[in-house]
Amino acid sequence: MTEEKAVGGQPAGEGAKPKKEKKAPDGLVIPPKKPKLTKAERRALQEQQRAAKASQGKGTQQQQQKKAGEGSQAQPGTAGASVKKTTTNTEPPTKQTPDTGKKDEANVVSSSIVATLPPYRSPSEIFLKGGSLIPLSTKGSSSGAAASSAHFHPAVLALGYKYATGEIRGGNARCRHMLACFETLLNDFTPPDKSQGVDYRHVLDQQILKSSFQFWTEQCRPHSVSMGNAFTVLKAAVAALDRSLSYEEMRSILLETIHAYSRERIEFADLAIADLACQKLFSSGATDLNQEVILTYGYSEVVDMT
Repeated sequence: MTEEKAVGGQPAGEGAKPKKEKKAPDGLVIPPKKPKLTKAERRALQEQQRAAKASQGKGTQQQQQKKAGEGSQAQPGTAGASVKKTTTNTEPPTKQTPDTGKKDEANVVSSSIVATLPPYRSPSEIFLKGGSLIPLSTKGSSSGAAASSAHFHPAVLALGYKYATGEIRGGNARCRHMLACFETLLNDFTPPDKSQGVDYRHVLDQQILKSSFQFWTEQCRPHSVSMGNAFTVLKAAVAALDRSLSYEEMRSILLETIHAYSRERIEFADLAIADLACQKLFSSGATDLNQEVILTYGYSEVVDMT
């Protein structure tokens, strides 16, 4: 038989290094492996641990209650403090609110739909009426905002007076009067000389739209949703104007925007809603609406048109 040779021509058994056996270091204790538990054994062990924790928690709670009782008997003045301490350990903290007589009233007011609106005020609380309407905030005041309100157009002050006293009510009615007032301001406004580098867009936005709208909403009455939408559309129309246009051209564009908004977004929208409401009433089986009783929540122009 031929001898088996390894690489290099040497016999396979010759020159091979023997493997060294790893020895554990001195003083090292290797714990024995834990026996594998079955599923039933693991479940029983978990239930045993839960029972031990529950019994331990009950024991500590009883000890705390016992200590609290002893402390309340020894020191009557500190009974409330000890009871409060034990309750905070066992129950989650809750926010405590002072018990006042105004609590129920506040809840009733906050649940109302018009809770955020102030009541209508007397004209004497806002204006001095003597030939012309002058805001009371300008009387004896040196602030810039109050002093500038004295230079409002009479139409702005008259409309604010009607807003504050409730003479004009309803979202659409207030919006129509606001647009009509803006139309009056645009026609009566005398623009500065454009040779001085004045941007009419800034003048229209700040001196006509923004100042009047802030006066109505902050000092007279909060604006309605339709008023806010119309004001946003007018501001966007002013921002979209070309700076090179003259004031007369800008005014004609804004007047057309006001007329289109009043016609399309208020009048036509009300007619469409009223027509749809009539169709639904007739489709429900009503033959003669004059003999029907329809209960509505609140009053609106659309309800009256329907």
